[in-house]
Amino acid sequence: MKFILTRTSLCSNFGNIDVNGEDTKLESKDVSKKWKVEEEIIDGYNNKSKYRYKVDTIEIATIEQLLEFQEEVGSIIIEKFWPNENYFELEIYDDYRE
Repeated sequence: MKFILTRTSLCSNFGNIDVNGEDTKLESKDVSKKWKVEEEIIDGYNNKSKYRYKVDTIEIATIEQLLEFQEEVGSIIIEKFWPNENYFELEIYDDYRE
């Protein structure tokens, strides 16, 4: 399964793509090289306006791989990706949030 990879300490660490195609924000992740992290652009919505988001994705095929990933990075949260609920977000929970 493909997940959008985020990190709590970076807050909203995926980038909107503006009308000129330039990034407004994108942060890198520190995960070991054994995990294939790729950049993708997906459509989504924010306040009923359509946006394109540049995100990092990670492919995790089995529950065993998910547990191995969790062992490496620590606590994780899995939830729907709020700008486009066709995707799931895998958040590395490395900081406090409400």
